[in-house]
Amino acid sequence: MSDPDCSQCVSDYTDLVTSYNAVCWSAISCTIIVIIILKACTDCDAQSKGAWIGLIGILKIVLGVVALTALMPDCDHVSSCEDGGTCQQACSDVGDPVVVYPYIAIVLGVLWVMRAFVLCQQQPTGSAAINGETGPLLKQWM
Repeated sequence: MSDPDCSQCVSDYTDLVTSYNAVCWSAISCTIIVIIILKACTDCDAQSKGAWIGLIGILKIVLGVVALTALMPDCDHVSSCEDGGTCQQACSDVGDPVVVYPYIAIVLGVLWVMRAFVLCQQQPTGSAAINGETGPLLKQWM
């Protein structure tokens, strides 16, 4: 697969890919948590749901940005892979991570924050809740 001189390069790159994958799986777990909150919290008021969804949405945006910037695996920026030729090839043999999901995570996070804002604008109790009316922001969007 690679020369013995490139083992540190491959090891460093594999560590970067592992960290990147961990962040992406953490962002995916945020989706599962939001689904659980929406399904399990039937007795919760809209403000509580909105607060949790907004918080997790912000976390998902942060995870997406971190995956796109600091943790993006790139063999060119691994200090032990500076020879350019052989080690670059060995590094690419490890495989490239899927770079689409951080963009999806950012978009979903923004949508969740917007949804949280709408949920927090809803009327919590009283005749509006009984009649199924929503807050002023949601009325504008409907």
